[in-house]
Amino acid sequence: MIKLLDSFPTELKKQVSKNSPSNRKYNKNKKKIKYSKQHKVQVSNKNTSTEGINKPTVYAFDTIKKLPLNTKRQISSAMAQLFNVKGTSFEDKEKAYKKIITLSKEFGICTMGLTDKYNEYLSSINSIESEAEKN
Repeated sequence: MIKLLDSFPTELKKQVSKNSPSNRKYNKNKKKIKYSKQHKVQVSNKNTSTEGINKPTVYAFDTIKKLPLNTKRQISSAMAQLFNVKGTSFEDKEKAYKKIITLSKEFGICTMGLTDKYNEYLSSINSIESEAEKN
């Protein structure tokens, strides 16, 4: 390796030494380079999405403000938690189900699992009602 570096022109040697792993994060005195606050802000802005920031928050249950539905992630978690929300009536859950279905179609989320859960929920409610009528 040393023989190869000796055969390189001096300009290439400088580029290789600048890009070597030992010199990337450290300066000549072997101290870590401190980044400015502006650099940190610029880097953090690249990682965040501005999707839904200016929109008002939409909830599956408007009355109790549970299960927000602004992003794909929130919609998929609402699909998982829809029938576990306590303190809501059957009509509220039905409205929330319809809201989640329409928004998931907009975001392109598969709703097959939610429809299966919804059908199971309906069948359990129907069986409870039929048992109550028999007694």
